[in-house]
Amino acid sequence: MKRGLLLLIGILGWPLWAAAQVAYVDDYVRVNLRPEPTPHSVPLGVVVSGERLEVLERRPDYIRVRTADGRSGWVAAPYLTARPPASLRVRRLDAEIARLRAELDGLERLLGEAPPPAAAPPPQASAAEPPRRGWLLILPLFFGLVGFGGGFYYYRQQILRRLGGFRLHPIV
Repeated sequence: MKRGLLLLIGILGWPLWAAAQVAYVDDYVRVNLRPEPTPHSVPLGVVVSGERLEVLERRPDYIRVRTADGRSGWVAAPYLTARPPASLRVRRLDAEIARLRAELDGLERLLGEAPPPAAAPPPQASAAEPPRRGWLLILPLFFGLVGFGGGFYYYRQQILRRLGGFRLHPIV
């Protein structure tokens, strides 16, 4: 009995436990800057995600780059992209949002000083109105009744054919 109860609690509690765990992949990447385009050479240092690099030479697996402080070396090609990393894009977008909010606040202040606009006319129904969705509720009910009726009729015919009919005897 206890095992069954524990199993039931475990099965019912599993979604709650699974939903409680959340993890994210870190956007911070550190890549070795190497003097030679091989994975066996001793790194000169590291470059981190978001650091701007100047491309000097390209090979299939490695790209020769120069950092902002003048160091040059080779970095594995899969780690480099022409697109800025997500952290930089997010910072730029946050700054853009702040600028747009300030502009919106200024426009709202100007609008508050302006006279109120005339009332807009109510929207008119267009000729190409989308179809109503009421049929989506009625159709399953209709087909369910037709299917039940068809099955009942088929079952009744089978009973008539095999047993000569379906008779109900009074219960006494």
